[in-house]
Amino acid sequence: MKHGRDNHQNSNHQPAIQHRKYPIVLVTAATIVVIVLCWGLVALRDTTLLQLHASLFALLPAAAAVAPGFLLATVIRRKKSIKGAFWFGIFLVTTTIWAIADTLTFMGTSLSAAIFLRSVIMIPALIGMPAVLLFSLIVTGEKEDELVGTWAAVYAASSLLLLVGFISDLIFDHNPLHATKVFWGYDIPLGPLGILYLLWAFTLMVMTAFVVYRHYRQQTKPDQRNQARILAIAFAIPLASAAITQIAIPAMGISILPVGSIATTT
Repeated sequence: MKHGRDNHQNSNHQPAIQHRKYPIVLVTAATIVVIVLCWGLVALRDTTLLQLHASLFALLPAAAAVAPGFLLATVIRRKKSIKGAFWFGIFLVTTTIWAIADTLTFMGTSLSAAIFLRSVIMIPALIGMPAVLLFSLIVTGEKEDELVGTWAAVYAASSLLLLVGFISDLIFDHNPLHATKVFWGYDIPLGPLGILYLLWAFTLMVMTAFVVYRHYRQQTKPDQRNQARILAIAFAIPLASAAITQIAIPAMGISILPVGSIATTT
């Protein structure tokens, strides 16, 4: 009888957890819809936005989009057996968007497109990175239903920055006169609050790294430590790549190829 009650409680518990996820599903879906609409509206005013040219640089992020796409298909197919599959899926979706944005950045001929796409890369940082943090918490043993307050607070801050970044020049400077023509396209400078955006993204990365490192330190058995070490390496490589290419170098005002999606997915 007790076993039956436990099963009944668990069956009631799962829909409750799923219900709490709906706002994030809606936020992610709404973000993608807004991007498409914004692209369409800008394209109506500037037909050069849709003009693309062949670029060897575009092959790298285009190839990088394949890996998260493949992983996403695997996660969807095996979601019941993967801990934190929902959050990992959110990360993969935003990473794919990032790779596509980098591809179009290399292929685009329009300054308007470059400015818009520069804002798009905030999506993996502000939607994807919180998902990585939550995924790391769940994978390392935290109960998903106890993280509602965590993801609500993290996504509230991220959503605010994302909104500010798209509708103003505070995160990225959208003034065409301030853009710099470089050999691979256009470099768009940070706005007055750009450093705040970079610090928040870096904070999310540090928190994720701490969660994984703490999990590794807590393991006592050799096989568990080996598994934890593999998990730590799997998180460390993309986190370090993103921290260098998307935070440290931009914070120093240095212009480089937009290869963050490549470094993160490989």
